Amino acid sequence: MVADLTPSDDVVTFARTFEPRVTLIDPEPVGQFRNIMLRLPSLARAPLVVVMSSGEPDRLTPVIRGLPFLAKADVCAPAIRRAVAAARGESAAQAESG
Repeated sequence: MVADLTPSDDVVTFARTFEPRVTLIDPEPVGQFRNIMLRLPSLARAPLVVVMSSGEPDRLTPVIRGLPFLAKADVCAPAIRRAVAAARGESAAQAESG
């Protein structure tokens, strides 16, 4: 399932309604990102959040640095699977097997 939403309450409403397993979120603007990140974990079936940005991961705030990261230029299904697998502590082979 794919949805392109502005960083707002719509993200939380979408996650509550459709219960995606993974949510890719751009951390800009930071204030709205923080608001979303405070609310998503409280959902009954909270998605795993993967941060996607065109910026360097080491330049992101500490809270964001603790999340799985995916460069915008690398967004594709295999890269998303690898980011999710890494967040779950799984191997690259497990990620590729789907």
